[in-house]
Parts: sequence; C-alpha cells; structure tokens
Amino acid sequence: MAQKLHTYKDTRKKNGWISGVVNGLEYEAKVYDEVSEYGINSCRVSKLRVVDKSTPIYNYDRGLDFNNANEYQMADINLLLAWLNNLEPVFETEEA
Repeated sequence: MAQKLHTYKDTRKKNGWISGVVNGLEYEAKVYDEVSEYGINSCRVSKLRVVDKSTPIYNYDRGLDFNNANEYQMADINLLLAWLNNLEPVFETEEA
C-alpha cells in the first residue's frame, strides 16, 4: 500500500506544532528539536492527536490518553511518528 503523507501547516518555529494528513488520517503534533522526556516512546513528539473522519482515534498528551486505532491506522500512526521524529530541526544549534 502506498503511503501518502501531507503537511498542511508547519508552525514549529513559532510554537512547535505541525499538522497534516497521513493516508486520510488528520493529525496535529507537537514536535521538539531534541528528544523530550514526555515524548512518545522517548522521541521528539510530546503531543499527538489523530482523527479519522472527525472521530478522534489516538491522543497522546505527555502520556497516552486513548488509543482506539485499528491495526491499519496504527501502522499509519507509526509511519507518522517515524517521519516526525526525523524532521530536520527548525532551530540552529551551536556547535562547541
């Protein structure tokens, strides 16, 4: 199955949020440049809301609130998390 991931709003430089669609599932995510102690599976994403046809199916807000995703939706969420975790940082880091 071909994966379709589209970002329609990236305000990470302003407030850390990015939103879009992955295989028809709408998402909003708070992504940090560094790994967050509150991140999903210790990654850079500390908040993630996923909606399927206006029905929330997954919500993580510094901890899992609920997961009503089926195995196919979960595969898309995992794809999304991998992509978000590998985004280029938006702030330049100073090298020593």
